[in-house]
Amino acid sequence: MERRHVKLCIKDDLRHKNHEVTEDLVNKVADVLPYFPPDVKLFATSGCKRVSQKVDLMLDNDEL
Repeated sequence: MERRHVKLCIKDDLRHKNHEVTEDLVNKVADVLPYFPPDVKLFATSGCKRVSQKVDLMLDNDEL
């Protein structure tokens, strides 16, 4: 799954959790997910499977 699709999953998850969707937060979450090939970071290795966990982690860490 391409990074742009993962970002859509992140936005959906934030909306589902009734949290404000900002491009900064979406990018922060997208940046912590693993991608391949490593030098291009085009495809997420786990697709949207780990998005909800990473969103929770970022919300807890940033206390947004």
